[in-house]
Amino acid sequence: LVTGDGQPKLLDFGIAKFLNPDFAVGGGPPTAPESRVMTPEYASPEQIRGDAISTATDIYALGVLLFELLTGRRPYDLKGLSPAAVERRVVEEGPSRPSTAVRGSDGSAEPRAEARRTTLERLGRRLKGDLDTIILKALHKEPGRRYESAAQLAEDVKRHARRLPVMAQPDSYGYRARTFVRRHAVGVAASAVIGITLVTGILATGYQANRANERFQDVRELSNALLFDLHDEMRDLPGATAARERLVSRALTYLDLLRQESSEDPALLLELATAYEQVGQIQGDPHYTNLGDLAGARASYLQGLELVEALWARDTTRRDVAHAYGRLLGRNSVVDSWAGGSTWETLGDRSLAILRPLHAARPDDDGVTHDLGRVLAEQGWFDAFEGDTETGLIVIREGIGLLEPLSDAGPDLEVRLDLWRAYTYELDALNFSTRIRETLERLETVALPHIENLAATHPNQPRVQYGMHVGYNYLGSALSRFDRNEEALAAHERSLEYAQRLVELNPSNQKGFEALSRSTQYLGELHRVLGEYPEALAAFNRASEIQRDMYAMNPDNASLGNQLALSDRWACRVLLAMGDYAAARDRCVAAAELQESVAEAGTGGRIYDGNLGSARAYAGDAYRGLAEAAHGLDERASLRAQALAWYERSQEALRPYDTLDLLWEVHPDSVAAKVRSLGGT
Repeated sequence: LVTGDGQPKLLDFGIAKFLNPDFAVGGGPPTAPESRVMTPEYASPEQIRGDAISTATDIYALGVLLFELLTGRRPYDLKGLSPAAVERRVVEEGPSRPSTAVRGSDGSAEPRAEARRTTLERLGRRLKGDLDTIILKALHKEPGRRYESAAQLAEDVKRHARRLPVMAQPDSYGYRARTFVRRHAVGVAASAVIGITLVTGILATGYQANRANERFQDVRELSNALLFDLHDEMRDLPGATAARERLVSRALTYLDLLRQESSEDPALLLELATAYEQVGQIQGDPHYTNLGDLAGARASYLQGLELVEALWARDTTRRDVAHAYGRLLGRNSVVDSWAGGSTWETLGDRSLAILRPLHAARPDDDGVTHDLGRVLAEQGWFDAFEGDTETGLIVIREGIGLLEPLSDAGPDLEVRLDLWRAYTYELDALNFSTRIRETLERLETVALPHIENLAATHPNQPRVQYGMHVGYNYLGSALSRFDRNEEALAAHERSLEYAQRLVELNPSNQKGFEALSRSTQYLGELHRVLGEYPEALAAFNRASEIQRDMYAMNPDNASLGNQLALSDRWACRVLLAMGDYAAARDRCVAAAELQESVAEAGTGGRIYDGNLGSARAYAGDAYRGLAEAAHGLDERASLRAQALAWYERSQEALRPYDTLDLLWEVHPDSVAAKVRSLGGT
């Protein structure tokens, strides 16, 4: 119980008695030996049956409480039932899954969702999966199938909250079969007379070598069908991201089991490495529709890389192994860079060192040519991002030169999408080097027509829709640089439409939410340029809200942290323009602190350092504005000192980059002038 002043009081269930003596389960008065005193809604099957109780009984009660907390209802509705009906329902009938039960049929479902500040659909999805499994394990009919202790149950809840795999597992087919046999012993026994003959025949032949080999090959074919045929059929279906993950994970499980039987089979190990690659793409590779789990993608890609490295060490002459090795090195480079890692450059160089000779030996190998072109474009973008834009452009255009003939030669969507991404890398490199007019020209004449042609033939393909979002976002940003603001606004609004469609079609695809936040962010920036500050602030707040949720679930994603800091920084800039220095200070400081953690976590280079310097400079502006509005001399002096400290910290970030860079909102010279105006040096 909780008292009126909020103090919890623990009561001992052991002293409870029935107020209604007619309802003692067992039929007699509460003092009779055959009566079991309990609260039926919280009673376990063994309590209902009168069996011995143990700590497992307490686990069951905890499961009921957790069910009730999450769904607003209990596992069983026992109102108006007789003791016999209560016993039948609790002992024999399984509870509904929480994700299903929360919907209910009594009209109370919507208020329960609203009380949790969500919708009924989202609440059902939130409960589905691990939470269903955790609760149903705690509520298992058999005490031995429940959690061993309350601590174990609590640990699984904590693991779910941290997005880690839980210890509970759904019932297997084998367990269900054993349960069926126990419940229907007579019927099963009658069937056994016939079945035993079949079982004997299977056992007699099951251990023969040829039969074992046939089974091995059957499972292997099934795994490859799941991994390649069915997965490829589903790859481009809207809303299929989560289903693809389950499909590939199942194939991975099968292949892992086969690996235990034949750990020296190179072809099998190569298939297993490819399975890890597929899983990594779906988990969190930023270049694909994904579930937002960047750390999971890194782990899967690394496992695939370790497998092919071992194969490569055994035989460096196999072309298929070398190809897979180079490809997986490239995959690992991408996720490492997005996570702010420090090995992406080495991984990329190793990838190119393998793929280049393969391509030179057989230029007609389209698969190798495709992967080499993709990795070249990616590594060139990294060079440009780090400040070497000329080298970056050369490498990116080398990749484009390999991908364009492949794209022209056939309708392979993967090649054409990778070519589109290479075009965007080229646009970024041109933009980084402030070649704005060339950026717009290349966008309008080459890149945008390419993705629009893809959209004409693949209108519902998620990655094509994402490409359209990116394309119009680029267009809006480029047009605004030439004060073509009406056209820029139309482009950004169209980009937002594609982002919203991505989210609506597939809420599990984190690329959709990334697109939605980016479109909102850049639309807000255009409103700021036009002097429409309330609209700009609302857009930045919405973008940061989306990004904050995503970053909380995926704190390893340095790129996402950088985008969140950008939204906060741009909101701060609007608040400064509106003269709300207190709110601006809070937003600026939050942006600077987040940008610091992102910059320290990895190798963000000049872009991250420039963002950090800008955020710190804006924090200085906020404190300076507060100082000018202060009435007391002491308060004014304190605020000016804080402003000076932030400006000096801005200089620390910007000092290594003392050349004019139009990409930065704050130039080192302007910060130096502000430092001098406050008495600094």
